[in-house]
Amino acid sequence: PSTFRHYAEPNMGNIYSAEDGAYAAAKLLAASGADQGDNVSALLSYNHSMSYVHKVQAIADSIEE
Repeated sequence: PSTFRHYAEPNMGNIYSAEDGAYAAAKLLAASGADQGDNVSALLSYNHSMSYVHKVQAIADSIEE
């Protein structure tokens, strides 16, 4: 909850809202390096598992194709 509060947009503070959560997650990832193209570091800041990073990257690649 504290991470959500830190990154939530003003007037978008419902932790149970998928939309509010998506905005907060995007801001967290951007602040962690994704805005500079460093998606690996950004994902590792959220979850410290390389298997998680690989899974997210594989899902993203399948969507982009």
